[in-house]
Amino acid sequence: MNLTTASERAAQTGATAPAARIVNGMKVYGAGVTAVRALDGVSADFGAGQFTAVMGPSGSGKSTTLHCLAGLDRLTSGQVLLGDVDLGTLDDKGMTLLRRERIGFVFQAFNLIPTLTARENILLPLTLAARSPPAAGSGNWPARSASPTASVTVPPSFPAASSSGSPRLGRWSPGPT
Repeated sequence: MNLTTASERAAQTGATAPAARIVNGMKVYGAGVTAVRALDGVSADFGAGQFTAVMGPSGSGKSTTLHCLAGLDRLTSGQVLLGDVDLGTLDDKGMTLLRRERIGFVFQAFNLIPTLTARENILLPLTLAARSPPAAGSGNWPARSASPTASVTVPPSFPAASSSGSPRLGRWSPGPT
């Protein structure tokens, strides 16, 4: 399949390029008679600055689609674009850098490091990238916050000491810089 980039397509049609796109996405787990086809030709565009609800019955491929769009898993075939970056062309290091710099995750399961406080978990991606949090009101942190995490409900304790819903709030990503 010969695909133009999202920005080329947008320039041709005058439309805005999607922030993320999956094209004919297929994901197969296992092989032979035990193979499970989690995605079978999924295509979708996700616009910049838009909220999108992904709904469907259990086992319909919602999480697999989102994991592939976010670079947490790779398609068996098809294409995932984050802006103009084709995730299928990135090696492990490139994928790690892309996730660190451009994608924020809020997992359904906790996935926080239990030995770090909630604040430390939020700041971990910046620490790994040897970057300081942007100043409050700079466009990457909320203007109303006096500190990088003031506008987020961040329990001062370790994730295990938080209520069942609170640990999910402990991750924020600065987005593209």
